[in-house]
Amino acid sequence: MRRWHKWQLCSTYGILLFLICTSGNAVEIYTNHFYVHIKHPGIENAHSIAKRHGFINRGSVLGSATDWHFVQPALSHARTKRSFTHYKKLNDDHDEQLDFTAAQSPTDPLYPYQWYLNNIGQANGKPRLDLNVEKAWVLGITGKNITTAIMDDGVDYMHPDLANNFNARASYDFSSNDPFPYPRYTDDWFNSHGTRYHLIVVLR
Repeated sequence: MRRWHKWQLCSTYGILLFLICTSGNAVEIYTNHFYVHIKHPGIENAHSIAKRHGFINRGSVLGSATDWHFVQPALSHARTKRSFTHYKKLNDDHDEQLDFTAAQSPTDPLYPYQWYLNNIGQANGKPRLDLNVEKAWVLGITGKNITTAIMDDGVDYMHPDLANNFNARASYDFSSNDPFPYPRYTDDWFNSHGTRYHLIVVLR
Protein backbone atom coordinates (compact mmCIF):
# COMPACT_ATOMS: atom_id res chain seq x y z
CA MET A 1 0.00 0.00 0.00
CA ARG A 2 1.29 3.44 -0.84
CA ARG A 3 2.07 5.35 2.32
CA TRP A 4 0.83 8.85 2.76
CA HIS A 5 0.94 11.53 5.35
CA LYS A 6 -1.15 14.61 5.86
CA TRP A 7 0.95 17.54 6.95
CA GLN A 8 -0.56 20.41 8.84
CA LEU A 9 1.46 23.57 9.19
CA CYS A 10 0.57 25.68 12.20
CA SER A 11 1.34 29.27 13.14
CA THR A 12 3.86 30.18 15.89
CA TYR A 13 7.01 32.44 15.95
CA GLY A 14 9.67 32.08 13.20
CA ILE A 15 9.99 29.63 10.35
CA LEU A 16 10.87 25.99 10.56
CA LEU A 17 9.68 24.14 7.52
CA PHE A 18 10.82 20.61 6.94
CA LEU A 19 7.72 18.85 5.60
CA ILE A 20 9.70 15.65 5.80
CA CYS A 21 9.76 12.52 7.89
CA THR A 22 13.24 11.98 9.27
CA SER A 23 14.83 8.64 9.91
CA GLY A 24 18.49 8.79 10.91
CA ASN A 25 20.34 10.75 8.26
CA ALA A 26 17.75 10.05 5.56
CA VAL A 27 14.35 11.53 4.89
CA GLU A 28 11.29 10.30 3.04
CA ILE A 29 9.33 12.84 1.02
CA TYR A 30 5.67 11.95 0.64
CA THR A 31 4.33 14.95 -1.25
CA ASN A 32 5.32 18.38 -2.52
CA HIS A 33 1.87 19.82 -1.72
CA PHE A 34 1.40 21.37 1.71
CA TYR A 35 -1.46 22.79 3.74
CA VAL A 36 -0.17 25.96 5.41
CA HIS A 37 -1.83 27.93 8.21
CA ILE A 38 -0.45 31.47 8.60
CA LYS A 39 -0.73 33.75 11.62
CA HIS A 40 -1.50 36.98 9.76
CA PRO A 41 -4.30 36.55 7.17
CA GLY A 42 -4.25 37.81 3.61
CA ILE A 43 -3.15 36.79 0.15
CA GLU A 44 -0.23 39.25 0.04
CA ASN A 45 1.23 37.79 3.23
CA ALA A 46 0.72 34.24 1.92
CA HIS A 47 2.45 35.10 -1.38
CA SER A 48 5.30 36.79 0.49
CA ILE A 49 5.92 33.79 2.76
CA ALA A 50 5.72 31.33 -0.14
CA LYS A 51 8.11 33.34 -2.32
CA ARG A 52 10.55 34.03 0.50
CA HIS A 53 10.99 30.32 1.15
CA GLY A 54 10.89 28.93 -2.38
CA PHE A 55 7.27 27.78 -2.48
CA ILE A 56 4.48 28.50 -4.95
CA ASN A 57 1.18 29.65 -3.46
CA ARG A 58 -1.63 27.77 -5.26
CA GLY A 59 -4.36 29.69 -3.46
CA SER A 60 -6.49 29.58 -0.33
CA VAL A 61 -8.07 26.42 1.04
CA LEU A 62 -11.87 26.65 0.94
CA GLY A 63 -11.75 30.44 0.71
CA SER A 64 -9.89 30.86 4.02
CA ALA A 65 -7.67 33.92 4.55
CA THR A 66 -5.28 31.99 6.80
CA ASP A 67 -5.16 28.50 5.22
CA TRP A 68 -3.20 28.09 1.99
CA HIS A 69 -2.07 25.46 -0.49
CA PHE A 70 1.70 25.70 -1.06
CA VAL A 71 3.72 23.68 -3.56
CA GLN A 72 7.46 23.05 -3.35
CA PRO A 73 8.60 22.70 -6.99
CA ALA A 74 12.03 21.44 -5.95
CA LEU A 75 10.57 18.25 -4.48
CA SER A 76 9.49 15.20 -6.45
CA HIS A 77 5.77 14.38 -6.64
CA ALA A 78 6.51 10.75 -5.78
CA ARG A 79 7.94 9.43 -2.56
CA THR A 80 11.74 9.40 -2.64
CA LYS A 81 14.60 8.95 -0.21
CA ARG A 82 17.22 11.66 -0.07
CA SER A 83 20.19 12.53 2.08
CA PHE A 84 19.33 14.84 4.93
CA THR A 85 22.00 17.27 3.77
CA HIS A 86 20.06 18.00 0.58
CA TYR A 87 17.42 19.86 2.59
CA LYS A 88 18.20 23.04 4.40
CA LYS A 89 16.20 24.24 7.35
CA LEU A 90 14.76 27.65 6.63
CA ASN A 91 16.09 30.61 8.56
CA ASP A 92 14.19 32.06 11.48
CA ASP A 93 11.54 34.55 10.51
CA HIS A 94 10.09 36.92 13.09
CA ASP A 95 6.76 37.22 11.27
CA GLU A 96 5.70 33.59 11.00
CA GLN A 97 6.74 30.15 12.02
CA LEU A 98 5.39 27.13 10.26
CA ASP A 99 5.63 23.96 12.28
CA PHE A 100 4.25 20.63 11.24
CA THR A 101 2.56 17.55 12.60
CA ALA A 102 1.96 14.33 10.75
CA ALA A 103 -1.49 12.83 10.89
CA GLN A 104 -2.00 9.16 11.48
CA SER A 105 -2.19 6.87 8.49
CA PRO A 106 -5.53 5.03 8.06
CA THR A 107 -5.94 2.45 10.80
CA ASP A 108 -8.73 0.46 9.14
CA PRO A 109 -7.28 -3.04 8.59
CA LEU A 110 -9.42 -3.33 5.46
CA TYR A 111 -8.07 -0.09 3.98
CA PRO A 112 -5.71 -1.87 1.53
CA TYR A 113 -8.75 -3.57 -0.02
CA GLN A 114 -10.77 -0.37 -0.50
CA TRP A 115 -9.68 0.20 -4.09
CA TYR A 116 -12.10 3.10 -4.58
CA LEU A 117 -10.05 5.13 -2.05
CA ASN A 118 -6.56 4.13 -3.16
CA ASN A 119 -6.46 2.00 -6.29
CA ILE A 120 -3.10 0.34 -6.81
CA GLY A 121 -4.57 -2.46 -8.91
CA GLN A 122 -5.43 -4.67 -5.94
CA ALA A 123 -8.82 -5.64 -7.44
CA ASN A 124 -7.45 -6.18 -10.97
CA GLY A 125 -8.60 -2.67 -11.85
CA LYS A 126 -6.75 0.22 -13.40
CA PRO A 127 -4.32 1.73 -10.85
CA ARG A 128 -5.07 5.31 -9.74
CA LEU A 129 -8.67 5.07 -10.97
CA ASP A 130 -10.16 5.95 -7.60
CA LEU A 131 -11.81 8.81 -5.70
CA ASN A 132 -8.47 10.62 -5.27
CA VAL A 133 -9.33 11.32 -1.63
CA GLU A 134 -5.80 11.00 -0.27
CA LYS A 135 -4.77 14.25 -1.97
CA ALA A 136 -7.79 15.95 -0.39
CA TRP A 137 -6.79 14.61 3.02
CA VAL A 138 -3.26 15.97 2.52
CA LEU A 139 -4.83 19.41 1.99
CA GLY A 140 -6.78 19.06 5.23
CA ILE A 141 -10.13 18.61 3.48
CA THR A 142 -12.09 15.99 5.43
CA GLY A 143 -15.72 16.85 4.75
CA LYS A 144 -16.33 17.90 8.34
CA ASN A 145 -19.57 19.90 8.79
CA ILE A 146 -20.66 19.05 5.23
CA THR A 147 -24.10 17.58 4.50
CA THR A 148 -24.38 15.31 1.46
CA ALA A 149 -27.75 14.30 0.00
CA ILE A 150 -27.99 10.80 -1.49
CA MET A 151 -31.10 9.35 -3.13
CA ASP A 152 -30.93 5.56 -3.08
CA ASP A 153 -32.74 2.47 -1.78
CA GLY A 154 -32.51 3.55 1.86
CA VAL A 155 -29.88 3.77 4.55
CA ASP A 156 -29.30 1.71 7.67
CA TYR A 157 -28.95 4.75 9.93
CA MET A 158 -28.64 2.49 13.00
CA HIS A 159 -25.37 1.04 11.69
CA PRO A 160 -22.60 1.99 14.19
CA ASP A 161 -20.56 3.65 11.42
CA LEU A 162 -23.53 5.77 10.35
CA ALA A 163 -25.34 6.56 13.60
CA ASN A 164 -23.35 9.75 14.25
CA ASN A 165 -23.30 10.79 10.59
CA PHE A 166 -26.98 10.80 9.70
CA ASN A 167 -29.20 13.86 9.46
CA ALA A 168 -32.69 12.63 10.32
CA ARG A 169 -34.31 16.03 9.77
CA ALA A 170 -33.02 16.12 6.19
CA SER A 171 -34.07 12.53 5.38
CA TYR A 172 -37.27 11.04 3.98
CA ASP A 173 -38.58 7.74 2.62
CA PHE A 174 -40.37 8.58 -0.63
CA SER A 175 -41.48 4.97 -1.13
CA SER A 176 -43.33 4.69 2.17
CA ASN A 177 -43.99 8.43 2.57
CA ASP A 178 -42.52 8.61 6.05
CA PRO A 179 -39.41 10.19 7.61
CA PHE A 180 -37.66 6.85 8.20
CA PRO A 181 -35.61 5.82 5.13
CA TYR A 182 -34.60 2.44 6.59
CA PRO A 183 -34.12 -0.12 3.78
CA ARG A 184 -36.35 -3.16 3.38
CA TYR A 185 -33.71 -5.87 3.43
CA THR A 186 -34.11 -9.04 1.37
CA ASP A 187 -32.33 -12.40 1.48
CA ASP A 188 -30.08 -11.36 -1.39
CA TRP A 189 -29.25 -7.98 0.22
CA PHE A 190 -30.68 -6.23 -2.83
CA ASN A 191 -31.56 -3.10 -0.84
CA SER A 192 -28.13 -2.57 0.73
CA HIS A 193 -26.79 -0.32 -2.03
CA GLY A 194 -27.71 2.95 -0.31
CA THR A 195 -26.12 1.93 2.98
CA ARG A 196 -22.86 1.00 1.28
CA TYR A 197 -22.64 4.34 -0.50
CA HIS A 198 -23.54 6.30 2.60
CA LEU A 199 -20.65 4.53 4.34
CA ILE A 200 -18.27 5.58 1.57
CA VAL A 201 -19.30 9.22 2.06
CA VAL A 202 -19.00 9.31 5.85
CA LEU A 203 -16.08 6.95 6.46
CA ARG A 204 -13.31 8.34 8.66
